[in-house]
Amino acid sequence: MPINLSKGQKVDLTKGNPGLTKIMVGLGWDVNSFDTGGDFDLDAAAFLLGESGKVTSSGDFVFYGNLKHSSGAVEHLGDNLTGEGDGDDEQIMVDLAKVPANIERIAFTCTIYDAENRRQNFGQVSNAFIRIVDSMVAQHAKWLKVCNQLPWRQKIASLNYVLSSNVWQQDHNGFTHQDPGFLDHVANKKADVVRLYLPPDANCLLSCFDHCIKSRNYVNVMVASKHPRPQWLTMEQAVKHCTQGIGIWQWASNDQGCEPDVVMACCGDTPTLETLAAVTILRHYLPDLKIRVVNVVDLMKLQPHTAHPHGLTDEDYDVIFTRDKPIIFAFHGYPSLVHELTYRRHNKNIHVLGYREEGTITTPFDMRVQNDIDRFDLVIDTVKRLPQLGNTASYLIQEMQDKLVEHRQYITTYGQDLPEVRDWKWNDGKGNY
Repeated sequence: MPINLSKGQKVDLTKGNPGLTKIMVGLGWDVNSFDTGGDFDLDAAAFLLGESGKVTSSGDFVFYGNLKHSSGAVEHLGDNLTGEGDGDDEQIMVDLAKVPANIERIAFTCTIYDAENRRQNFGQVSNAFIRIVDSMVAQHAKWLKVCNQLPWRQKIASLNYVLSSNVWQQDHNGFTHQDPGFLDHVANKKADVVRLYLPPDANCLLSCFDHCIKSRNYVNVMVASKHPRPQWLTMEQAVKHCTQGIGIWQWASNDQGCEPDVVMACCGDTPTLETLAAVTILRHYLPDLKIRVVNVVDLMKLQPHTAHPHGLTDEDYDVIFTRDKPIIFAFHGYPSLVHELTYRRHNKNIHVLGYREEGTITTPFDMRVQNDIDRFDLVIDTVKRLPQLGNTASYLIQEMQDKLVEHRQYITTYGQDLPEVRDWKWNDGKGNY
């Protein structure tokens, strides 16, 4: 539940919310629309105050020059110099359980950096806000668990999260503002309550959203990019795919009527894009290679049906992923989550690529390269896990490594991704090759 603060407002969070443990303080503003000689640089800061109403040491002042309090109770997630981007431009996380006993209250301030020299004031700042959001999804999930055990409780509308800011779209913020750890947090809650959806395109997002807003007594999490993405499925196809939650994309596969050599799996819009691009490269250079493309929308399908109501039986899982073929799994979040969900399955030959806590302020594709989830690295990883190819794929590996060097040189020179990346299309599996 968000709390929007006005100037000088005081809020007693613990009194009104005795179960509250974690909060996020977000600061946002629009980029400079006035000719004052520079962009507006607003800064959020936190003062941990003692009984006297003052900080007892410099370490109790958390700001862009001191990002984390020694107790771990307060952490500033990074400085934003211009206000570029949507949503929060700066964030401060507070873990109330870690606040030292000598700290009586926490004060948050917002200032304009170098305001006097830049001839700037708050009257010139447009659409600025500071808000406090509690981190109560865990408590809500636990409450729903208990409610489901009480027959006299009426069902209520589900709590629906739409995560539109993600690690793969950080053109201006580097990797300081978001991480995909919320998925791990929710996945560990009671299986009867939580649902995780990662639609690969807008039609699938619409289908998932329609399902979620009609549902009752769940915590639904949907991951969706704010940036345009290709439409892989028609609306009719999307409804069928999302209803099943997982499926083989026959139009992207070429293993019909035979055993696949490799399963290329993906979960999330960016991993799906890169997987399909990798498939076009493999099909161009290794036309005899049999590839099965699997897309996962409902993440909990990966769990056994005994662990989650949406989970697949071992038989159904093996039909999709095979019992022994190599699985190259491109995932939106941390790879460990997929390993955790699938560790009981027969097929242990799974290699998961996902977010590895790498990044900076760079191009969208370079974020993928730095985390080894790009099409070129996917091709290399796939080939290395197919010993039957022998030495025939050596030149392909070398070409992909050359492409990675070319990519680095291009973004350094031009500040944008390679044209073949920006303009890539499926083109019936032929891609740009």
